[in-house]
Amino acid sequence: MKPRINILLILALAINLNSCQDEDDVAQLEPAPLTCETANTTFSTIYNDILINENLNSYDHVDSPLHAYVFSVSSEKQLCSIGYQSFHEDASVPFDIIIREDATGTIIYSESLLFTQNNMSYVSLTPHVVLQPDTDYVLSRIQNDYGTRLNNVIGNVIDGSTNTGTVNFLPYTDYGFTILSTRFYNFNDEEVDVLNFLPQIDLVFAE
Repeated sequence: MKPRINILLILALAINLNSCQDEDDVAQLEPAPLTCETANTTFSTIYNDILINENLNSYDHVDSPLHAYVFSVSSEKQLCSIGYQSFHEDASVPFDIIIREDATGTIIYSESLLFTQNNMSYVSLTPHVVLQPDTDYVLSRIQNDYGTRLNNVIGNVIDGSTNTGTVNFLPYTDYGFTILSTRFYNFNDEEVDVLNFLPQIDLVFAE
């Protein structure tokens, strides 16, 4: 009987070793978890590149209740956070942040968010908003609670107006991210596209 016991022990050890190997293989195949890093984002890198490459400046102005831009991504992205700086005199007043498909008007995200006045602050999105390639999206920041003070609707923007003329720096593509145009309200409260401004509304992708 002893030889039989030894064979059974060998088989049991072989099965156990094989099971451990399978678990190791599964662990190696699991992808690393996505992180939501607000430093050096794709948008902030492009924003700074435009400032440097076009020799332009960023100012806190454009007194329009709507600050928006049209954008697209080259591959599927998970939007995990949105960053902005408030210039509203009342820090408790939120901004409406809306993302919609430009062609269909379908809204994929809409919330009222609070941002700090001193610098860029970020609000995490739960769940993440999934963006698809080959789709133009409109990111809108809307502030209708401004009373009689138009300073309550200004925001940081790159201004392509210079002493020597207007620099139309949009569309701009890099890092798989394209900014097609900027939109403000005109005097008839209609959205109009411009190519020489860009509001500083940061989009953070989970990577």
